[in-house]
Amino acid sequence: MNIDIEPHDKASQIITAVKQAPAGAEIRSRIERQYSILKIAVIKLQRDDLSLTLMDGAGRIVKQVTARKRHDEGGASASALSAVQLNAVRDVEKAFRRCRELKLMLVGFSDGLVAVPESLGCGAEVLSSPDAVELDTHEAYHGYDDELE
Repeated sequence: MNIDIEPHDKASQIITAVKQAPAGAEIRSRIERQYSILKIAVIKLQRDDLSLTLMDGAGRIVKQVTARKRHDEGGASASALSAVQLNAVRDVEKAFRRCRELKLMLVGFSDGLVAVPESLGCGAEVLSSPDAVELDTHEAYHGYDDELE
């Protein structure tokens, strides 16, 4: 289910939308400030079952995040990962943070990851252009596919 936040919606209306959104819903906004409020509301209300999308005026996705619970090292999900594996995950997260600081987008495209400057956007024509650099993920990255299960 898609829920669109209207440009005139106030913070209280945005918070109500997050509270009332059904599990699995995608909440979309076109204003950066509203998107920030959505992220804060998702965290405060502990909604780990929603996706948030910031769209530009042409309806293209600018930012997108899917909420998820973060488990401590002692948590049930983390117990499946060794300490070394958890450190590797943190290193990847640091690399993503660094890409964001440098205004570099990493986009899942086809069956891999592609890096492009944010200023170019992430349309199909850009992702398949010489300006896009495909990352060597050493077969550690896989796009979701039902056949992986």
